[in-house]
Amino acid sequence: MSHIIPAASNALMIKYLESQGFTEVYLDSVLVSTQLLGTADTTLLDTTEYLNYVQRLANATTMNIIADAPIDCAQSTSWTLPQTIAKLEAIGTRRIIIDDQRSLNDPQEFQKQLQTAQTVITNDDTQIIAELDGFIDYGIIGLQERISIAEAAGVVDIIIGQISNLDISAIQNLSVDHNINLVIDNPEINYSAAGQLEPEFILDTYHVSEALTRSAKTISQNMIIKMFMGN
Repeated sequence: MSHIIPAASNALMIKYLESQGFTEVYLDSVLVSTQLLGTADTTLLDTTEYLNYVQRLANATTMNIIADAPIDCAQSTSWTLPQTIAKLEAIGTRRIIIDDQRSLNDPQEFQKQLQTAQTVITNDDTQIIAELDGFIDYGIIGLQERISIAEAAGVVDIIIGQISNLDISAIQNLSVDHNINLVIDNPEINYSAAGQLEPEFILDTYHVSEALTRSAKTISQNMIIKMFMGN
């Protein structure tokens, strides 16, 4: 059975997940951006702000931390990719995710990012994970190419995101020879379909994002009602 790893974006969520017996939590940069800025656009999330926030959340739990190397880090004027990886490792992040969203049409650039990240890691307990989010753009052949690139860079764990239930059958054969894991990050994929690949773990960002949005709306609506009702 696949290991479910939930995402979180604030200390209250982390404390609750820890109380329920979870041992790992994913500090998803999209959720953090939503939490801090009210938007899922991570290009607006400053790398320094993200790293400082991850450090605060990591200090609030004994769970193992999974975090992103922020999507804008390669273009940041204040943070290079090696500096970002080194900072995340110093924080105590055990798994660091590098995605290919900025290099969908340039697999060689993605290869350079993974190789660079691997050379920075100094702790044997720290692991780089490659997240492949462009299946809809580069298809099964492109996916195979990027899996090979990741493995050649010494990256063992692969995560595939931005797919639907209908894509599982096309990907299924790849999971026989490669360590492929999944992200539930949209309403078009569910646990039942994801489980068909028998991944070691599944990251869940979608349901946490939905809960966060609903919670914010409910709290705001209740506050407005109380303001107008006068009690």
